[in-house]
Amino acid sequence: IISVFIGVKIMKKITDFGVFGDGITDVTTALQKAIDECAEKNTELIIEEGTYIVTGLRLPSGSVLNLNKGSKILANPDYKAWEVCPDTPFVFSENAENVVVKGEGEFCCNGVMFRDEVGKRLWGPGPTRTIAFYNSKRIQISGIRISDSITWTLHFNNCENVLVDGITIRNLEYRRSNCSDGIDINGSRHVEIKNCDVETGDDAICIKNVDPTKKGIKRAPVCDIYVHDCVLATTCNGFKIGTETVGDVYDVRVENIKLKRHSDCADSGYPEGMGMPLSAINIESNDGAFVHDISVKNYHAEIAGTPLFMVLQKRCTITEDKTPGKIYNVYVENFKVDRSIRPSLINCTQGAYIDNVEIKNAELHNFETYKGEFKAIQACGRCYPDPYNYGHFPAYGLFGYNVKNLNIHDDVKFFDEANSGRECIIIKND
Repeated sequence: IISVFIGVKIMKKITDFGVFGDGITDVTTALQKAIDECAEKNTELIIEEGTYIVTGLRLPSGSVLNLNKGSKILANPDYKAWEVCPDTPFVFSENAENVVVKGEGEFCCNGVMFRDEVGKRLWGPGPTRTIAFYNSKRIQISGIRISDSITWTLHFNNCENVLVDGITIRNLEYRRSNCSDGIDINGSRHVEIKNCDVETGDDAICIKNVDPTKKGIKRAPVCDIYVHDCVLATTCNGFKIGTETVGDVYDVRVENIKLKRHSDCADSGYPEGMGMPLSAINIESNDGAFVHDISVKNYHAEIAGTPLFMVLQKRCTITEDKTPGKIYNVYVENFKVDRSIRPSLINCTQGAYIDNVEIKNAELHNFETYKGEFKAIQACGRCYPDPYNYGHFPAYGLFGYNVKNLNIHDDVKFFDEANSGRECIIIKND
């Protein structure tokens, strides 16, 4: 996936530029000058141990940033310092090529200073995304730790040839950190994410395709995405395609994933209870996109509200076109969920179909104890596409609206652990 990066032959320490991480002084200007100079001269910049207070950093083409163990780049906690750049990501690249960020150090967005008591970003100056790449090529992020985001943690928008390898993300759970997606692949191509450890409040790894500035405009597809060998923990969705899906998404492979509950979360206050992930695998087309050729293999969720959730609908909140997109050619193999409280759901709006879904070698345990009326709601764009918004289902294993060519192999096992007495699988078609 990744093209050859620039060959760096020279290394310089940040202290060579007279910059020291005392945890008190804002060093933005001096650190940015060092980054620019090293990028221009094909030099790797080593960030030594210490805490460096900054108010936004830009990584130009050719940047190679190496964070030593014990180094921390910390967002300035004083919101007044951000008045000169109120809508800027903490660290970002735009129209850049050949950018490397690596090492054992940390980027901390200091989100606790910029959120209210219910986890929402406060209005006013402050960083937006934590680390963001816009319209950039040949990006490599490896080894680092990213923590305490305000909104999305690592965001690639309209990028190509991206490698994310062995990073750690640590954010609070959703009620204390809204919209804190772990890794967002938005409108990008040729992306590999591997060996990552992501714990966050919102979606752990999420694929979208929407222009943030022109939400109704279709653009190049998201394709050639490979996510593998990662450990995820979240109070939203583990792996997700959506919610924003204006442009097409295809050729996505997800392999060797372990999903857990967030480690720092109270046991109440969530629709799914116990702070568990909303869903393990979530595949959506909400805004007209064709989402197809998706493969998920070797995915083990210790806990998830809904094991597999797929929805095709037309929201008409982003584009005026009322024609729904398509979801087809979805393959799931070696899928295990130890504990869920809902069945899997494949939900398609009236007049359209989700086509060619194959599930092989799965073991899904449903512990749902709901005692009310089991009444499912067909997707029609009137509610946000989270599983719990579509009612309760009269099947304990899988419930579907408008599904064609659904192939569930004999080695797929559904367990009604609460002895609800419902049918295992129910499919309803127009």
